[in-house]
Amino acid sequence: VAERFIEGQKVEIYDYRLASISDFFPEDGSNWTELRGLCFVEKPDGTWKRNLLMQKFFNINQTKGWMEADVKDKKIVGLADKCDGSIISFVKFSNGVVRAKSKTSFDSDQAKMAQEVYDTNEDIKTFVNWTLSFQLTAIFELVGFENCIVLNYKEPYKLILLQIRKKDGEYINHSDTIDILNNDGINPWNIETAEQFPVSMMNLYDLLARKELDQSEIEGWVVTFEDRQMAKIKTN
Repeated sequence: VAERFIEGQKVEIYDYRLASISDFFPEDGSNWTELRGLCFVEKPDGTWKRNLLMQKFFNINQTKGWMEADVKDKKIVGLADKCDGSIISFVKFSNGVVRAKSKTSFDSDQAKMAQEVYDTNEDIKTFVNWTLSFQLTAIFELVGFENCIVLNYKEPYKLILLQIRKKDGEYINHSDTIDILNNDGINPWNIETAEQFPVSMMNLYDLLARKELDQSEIEGWVVTFEDRQMAKIKTN
């Protein structure tokens, strides 16, 4: 846990290093997968506000619970591009200031780039402010050649919307997300979302075969199963 003061408020951020599956699922049956950039901000009344990010999940065949044998009978209900960059969310402080946050910091280079996008892109700013007003968390990926991990994106950096989470941690599905971005068709927010792939690709064994051969500019896919378990499949 990292503790600091941001905008005059005490902040605690939780993350992990070199963690194993047993750290996330200890023998007592608890689930610690939310401890991946989870952020708490102390409010003026002494209570704490929780700011979710995206829970930890693993590659297929990486660890127990994510092996082919564990998931082979599960129906895939969502398949999205695994964007290649840095995860970003936004936190609103008591003074009204909205700050971009990378996984573990409000002051990292990635957080500063995301903050610049928020400050200069009216669609991003309006949409983020709207989600915060309804206690929703918009989760983005910061991608670009100035934040290159594996892929060579053309822009210096931009934000791609990955997910929207509710206060209780539930995810809003993609079709409802598109409805939200359409904004009743009156003033639609022009925000790029992670590419969603068709039902015809939602076959685990086809994807595992495809990852061996795919040479396109894609890092891989994020799979969502019917029971809401998520998994990664990365191309070679």
